[in-house]
Amino acid sequence: MLKKGWSPELIAGRIKKEAILPTISHEAIYQWIYSDADYLIGYLVRSHQTRWPKGKSKHSRRPFMPADRVSIDERPAYINERKQPGHWEADLLAELVD
Repeated sequence: MLKKGWSPELIAGRIKKEAILPTISHEAIYQWIYSDADYLIGYLVRSHQTRWPKGKSKHSRRPFMPADRVSIDERPAYINERKQPGHWEADLLAELVD
């Protein structure tokens, strides 16, 4: 089926629908191709010679933290007066919710 242009996803879906064989996931088909049937790699839609590692992200999932950040406990006293726009958004939202 791969040689006819089918993807492993389509093959796994057809096997499941027709119940001609025990069900198999598309991931298992990919793993089989890359481990035992590398001659079929060229028939895959994206025929990379190696696969990307699973479970690893290129980017860390930590939120952005500027190096010059200051704790809210250390903010200047004039901010607590809430007289300048930009220093009262969160307080305004809290008042609307209450």
